Amino acid sequence: MKYERLTKRSDDLGKLFSYVHAKGDELYIYDEQDNDVPLAEYIAKHCACNADMQITAEEFISGDICADCEGCTAGILNFVAIQAACLYRRLADLEDGLDDLEIISTKKAAVKKEGTND
Repeated sequence: MKYERLTKRSDDLGKLFSYVHAKGDELYIYDEQDNDVPLAEYIAKHCACNADMQITAEEFISGDICADCEGCTAGILNFVAIQAACLYRRLADLEDGLDDLEIISTKKAAVKKEGTND
C-alpha cells in the first residue's frame, strides 16, 4: 500500500499542516509577517481580554487568565492549536517509522495524479 507523506512537506499544504509547530518543548505559530512566535505569546497578544489588561504569555500558560472568561476564543484557539501540533508531531513520528509501507513523495504523487495508472 502506498501513502503520500503528510509531514515534512514544503508546499502550502505542508505549511498549513504545521502552522502551529513544536521546537523542542515549546509550540510556535507563524505570525502575520511569517515569523516563528511562541504560541502563548501570540495568543496573549491577540486575546480579547487584553484590551483591558496586559496579559503575558506566562499568565496565559498558567490558565488563570481564561478561567473567568466563559468560552474565551483565545483559550479555545490555544487548545485547538496545542492539539493540532501534538497530532502533527505524532503523525511525523509514525510516518518516520513506517519501514514496511512505501511512502511516496509529494512530487511522485503529483505526477501520478496527472494521469499515470500506478
